[in-house]
Amino acid sequence: MSKFYELLGRKARGLLFTLRTMGPYYVFREVVRRLLGVPYTYRGITIDNVKTFKLISSLLYLGIDFGRDGDDYFVKTKYGVIYGKVPDILLTFTFEFENDYLVLDVKNKVVIDVGAYLGDTALAFLNWGARVVYAYEPISRFYEGLVKTIRANGVEDRVKVFNYGWWFYNGTLRLRLGYIGTGALPGDVEVRVVDSTEELLRIGRDIGNDFVVKMDCEGCEYSLLTVPCKALRLARQYVIEVHGALTPLIYKFINCGFKYEVVRQTGKRLFIVNFTRD
Repeated sequence: MSKFYELLGRKARGLLFTLRTMGPYYVFREVVRRLLGVPYTYRGITIDNVKTFKLISSLLYLGIDFGRDGDDYFVKTKYGVIYGKVPDILLTFTFEFENDYLVLDVKNKVVIDVGAYLGDTALAFLNWGARVVYAYEPISRFYEGLVKTIRANGVEDRVKVFNYGWWFYNGTLRLRLGYIGTGALPGDVEVRVVDSTEELLRIGRDIGNDFVVKMDCEGCEYSLLTVPCKALRLARQYVIEVHGALTPLIYKFINCGFKYEVVRQTGKRLFIVNFTRD
């Protein structure tokens, strides 16, 4: 019986939350959708599942402006306007990157953003004082949103975009597209990849060694295990989201003269790690 009352309490809180954020009309529409499977739109966004409904409710509760602009969807953030598809655009607010990436020393530096997604972190780095951002995004759907985001915010001269990812070799890779661990399993989405060593060396030739790296690339971080220390040390700092075993990367960086700090751990297999060198 106690579980019944607990469930009833959660449902009541959910109803009040929706009333407060969306109003009684959309409470009615959501009830109809759940009972009869009839989708509806809110600010031009089709709501046909619970996940999208909850994300929109959360954005409204946080006071975040969002909507549809022709064929594009947007969310207004304190760093700028982000463009993308649904649910990609809404999911930018399920990941709190500020606490993870504020440890990255971006002031007056070039930031290498590997796994730039829709451009949310690139805009943040510019706001935090970065001189230029190199934004890498291999997934075509995300890359299209990234390009629109950069154009909409008028920062084309400060964000260089690349439609490929970092990997163990030059060529292509077929991925299973998901929002966690995209690179963990083979799939049907083909992306272009470049050798991580070669890319670091190219960046070093272009701008020297005064740059820092952020990596959130769903598995591509392990390609750094094959990078020679000379190339790895071209960057002064790496903040990496590690999806899996942490020990191999820690010892790789230690052997190349870096110190490390675990910024955050989520569960047993997801870490944000800050690697720095003198």
